[in-house]
Amino acid sequence: MVGFALLLLAFEYGKHIQEPLLEQTKQSLITERYSARIENVITLGIGRAAPLGLQVIGVSCISLGVLMGLRNILRSVINKKPHKVKPVGIH
Repeated sequence: MVGFALLLLAFEYGKHIQEPLLEQTKQSLITERYSARIENVITLGIGRAAPLGLQVIGVSCISLGVLMGLRNILRSVINKKPHKVKPVGIH
């Protein structure tokens, strides 16, 4: 679930949040005189690194969840132990 939420956040960030945040940050940090170095750092961080980082972490979380699920299935097949299901409502 966390992986899918991060991928959704990355999509919405790129579509709605990225440009206004980029412009607002540039306006607030570059006040008296223009600085190309500050603008490049802001563009790299907000414009490229943040969306890519969200996507990489989201896909990693999904992959890790799938691998852990497969590991549990293989472990139960190798041990030939069926999954224990507790009866509900019976004490």
